Amino acid sequence: MNNEYALMLFRFKLDAREDVVKRLVLSFEGYGTAPAGSGVTVKLWNHVASEWLQAQTGTGGGDETVSITISADWPNFIDSNGYVWLLARTTNPSDGETAAVLYCDFAECTIQINGLANCDVVGYRHAPINPDVKPYVYQTEFTLKGQLFESIPGVF
Repeated sequence: MNNEYALMLFRFKLDAREDVVKRLVLSFEGYGTAPAGSGVTVKLWNHVASEWLQAQTGTGGGDETVSITISADWPNFIDSNGYVWLLARTTNPSDGETAAVLYCDFAECTIQINGLANCDVVGYRHAPINPDVKPYVYQTEFTLKGQLFESIPGVF
């Protein structure tokens, strides 16, 4: 068919409560090909406006990462079930003879939350910064193992 786009739809379930999310970053790695040119366009579903928004476009004919970062109004992009929707499509359509094709290596959603970090010291060592200076000035190098807990209103 003429003027058809290749599409991929991705759904990401967020494990954090909506009120602790600070930033969303959605990425698509791949590329699209079509007779009129290469490229991929990605968009996010805004469930409040009921439309695909925040379009970002790549123009490569080989693997590239196209990302969308949401730092404001992000609750509009998280639906009532906690999902974020990402649409990827070829930037250009088919011409009726040659199909538009979309290739994908991966898609991902990264969230930054307001939270509390818990770090355990796994190891440390003391080392003099400059042994020629008296008294010795030491630096301590730590190896840390951490966990992140989201903030729970009314508890902290």
